[in-house]
Amino acid sequence: MRLLESLFGQIGLSGRTVLDLGCGSGQVSLLAASMGARAHGIDISPRMLSIARDAAEHAGLAAAARFEEGDVSSAVLPPSDVVLLVGVVEYYADYAPLVQRAAEAARRTLVVAHTNRVAYRMLLRKLLFTLQGASVYFHPMSDVVAAAEKGGVRLVKQLPEHAFTVLVFERRG
Repeated sequence: MRLLESLFGQIGLSGRTVLDLGCGSGQVSLLAASMGARAHGIDISPRMLSIARDAAEHAGLAAAARFEEGDVSSAVLPPSDVVLLVGVVEYYADYAPLVQRAAEAARRTLVVAHTNRVAYRMLLRKLLFTLQGASVYFHPMSDVVAAAEKGGVRLVKQLPEHAFTVLVFERRG
């Protein structure tokens, strides 16, 4: 979250619209809202959305953050200044259309936090997801970048961490 907070400070979110795809519990949406953005989170899980809405109320950010149920791979994506895909791509086998759609919705900036392909972490996560009856996919970073660029943005920054890399794209001029 500190990395995203620093990045958001550099991007400048005050007065901007932020679309958080696969927002989960709303932490990233609420961070953006606390920095002056109007955040719109979309997630498929009603339970996670309930947590997000409660967190927005408790943080006094309910007017700046709204949460909607939907599958981000097929939901209507409103054009937004900044579009976020934080820890989402790995849940989609057919991720490229999602990433391209997210890029197309970004009027200015697309931020993708994507899992690094670290062998032991991949094995452990695959095992845990299999035990839960779910799937997780580890797509090559270069393919994720290519899908975003097909949506009209260009990669301007990579912020690598141990478990993930934050990719920052800007709309082509």
